[in-house]
Order: sequence, then structure tokens, then C-alpha cells
Amino acid sequence: SSASYEQGPAAPGSLMSAFSLFGAALATSTASAADADWPTDLGGATVTVTDSDGTEHVAQISYASSGQVNYRLPETVASGVGSVAITAGGIVTSAGLYVVDVYPNLFQFNDEGLAAANVVRVTGEQQTFEEVFTIGNNDAIEPRTLQFNGDALYLVLYGSGLGLGSSPEVSVTVNGSEIDVLYGGPQGTYDGLDQYNIQLPSALAGNGKTEIVITVDGRVSNPVYVWL
Repeated sequence: SSASYEQGPAAPGSLMSAFSLFGAALATSTASAADADWPTDLGGATVTVTDSDGTEHVAQISYASSGQVNYRLPETVASGVGSVAITAGGIVTSAGLYVVDVYPNLFQFNDEGLAAANVVRVTGEQQTFEEVFTIGNNDAIEPRTLQFNGDALYLVLYGSGLGLGSSPEVSVTVNGSEIDVLYGGPQGTYDGLDQYNIQLPSALAGNGKTEIVITVDGRVSNPVYVWL
């Protein structure tokens, strides 16, 4: 998963990352997609997914380098055991892949699981936007403690793996307690990117490191954190 880097199952339409092992070159040059309409050939690399039915699907690629290729698992892949093959410079690198209907993952800013999220602060009728992080020493991304100050704080989380169901059952827990999900669905600009909107309970003010977990159709995401 490009979101959590978990080496687990993947849902159709998910954002995926492949990393080189043992010096294998996954692309012949470094390149990024110019817009949201990702190509199927980038940096001299192509990605082909063979699903459990034996059908081949060509994936769209957002980034390619010799050590990493980011791509989107095609929506049309069948569930079950399949494989993915990356071709660059005439050399094919392949690995196994297990596809399930839904497998949510959340993006994070750092190794500590800081949620890759935006905050909307509502004060009366005024809205302002804030970050959940600050930049520390050596340009390290560090958590920023969010203060309520009597305002309403809405958290916008990003993930992948929501699947292709028309009405998935989405829930969220904050420190183990379930709260309402205001929105859970496609982000709208980039295919495969999911978005979840929640209101942070003001009762958690001063809590410090606060865990957030998304569940979709019974599948639980990786935990991410914000600081309150």
C-alpha cells in the first residue's frame, strides 16, 4: 500500500508502491506523472497485473525510478491470488499479489504514524485551515498539538483501499471510541485516493497522542495519530 506501506492484501483501484530488492532496476529513468491522468508507461517502466482469472491488466503509474514505482491497481482485477510484473529496459521484475474487495489503509507523514491529514477549524461562521505537523530539526516532520479553544475541529484523513462498492460501511474510532463519519469515499481528484471527514470530540482536549482507525466493511486500517 502506498498509504501505509503494509505488505498485505490490496483492493481493486488501490494506490500501490513497488520497491526494488537486490539491486533490481524498476525503471530506466526517474519521472512523475504530469497530471491526474496517469500514463501506463513512465520512466521506461510498465506495470502489468495478472489476476486470479489469468487476465492481464495494465496499470497507471504516478512515479517511477530505478528503486520505486508507484501505480494504481486496476479496478478490473479479480479477487484472489495474482501477480504483478514491472518491465523496464527489457527486464521483468515480478512478485505475488493478493486481491480482496476492500482493504483500507491510511496515509501517514512519518514513521510514528502521524496522520497525513488536514484540519478545518470552525469559529462561528469562519473557517480556517491548519496543519497537523510542524517542521523540526533537519527538516523532520513532527506532530503539532491541536488546540480546541472552544472551536469545532474537523479532521480530513486520506487513504486508499476503500474498494469499488457503491455503499461501503465505514466507521471510525478515536482512542477506541466510535464517532460519526461525516464523509467516507473517493477524494475526487486522484483516482484511488480516499477521503474521510470526522469531527474531533472536544472532550479529548489535552489527550496528547490520539489514535484514529478506519474500518470499512469489517476491514480495519492501520492506526494513525494526531496530537491534541
